[in-house]
Amino acid sequence: MDEFKKELEQLINTYCVENEVDMPDFLLAEMVCNFIQTVGVSVKKNLDWHGCDSVCHPNKGTEKLTPIPHNKQINATQPAREDLS
Repeated sequence: MDEFKKELEQLINTYCVENEVDMPDFLLAEMVCNFIQTVGVSVKKNLDWHGCDSVCHPNKGTEKLTPIPHNKQINATQPAREDLS
């Protein structure tokens, strides 16, 4: 993550993103890296709690869920997802 942070600092500086939030590039890069690390752990804990896997790091032996198509609307009169065939 250190190398990513250094490159992110340079990218932020190159595009003057620090001016948008009035924060030095190194602090902004640190904040983004901390966010990624914190959210990653929380998302994994949430998936574990729900008994789900992440798409890119599936647990072996866990049943895969069938994704619901984005164009399909779900309403209260439809059966729960686990009841769908």
